[in-house]
Amino acid sequence: MTLAHGTDRLESARLVSYAISAILPQNGSSRRVAERSGARAAGQMEVVDLTWDRYVWPLATGGAARLQPASSR
Repeated sequence: MTLAHGTDRLESARLVSYAISAILPQNGSSRRVAERSGARAAGQMEVVDLTWDRYVWPLATGGAARLQPASSR
């Protein structure tokens, strides 16, 4: 990794206002921990042929967490 590449990654990381947790629907304990810790339910997603509950964690950016579409890269 070059310094320029690393710098680009840091710059783009600051643009993200949230993190995502993927929790299996049958995992009630993890869902409760996420909710009690400040994450909010944000629908479901398909990953590796499984359906996961998506939880959004707002990051300390001073703004609201807004979901953005996945990259098409």
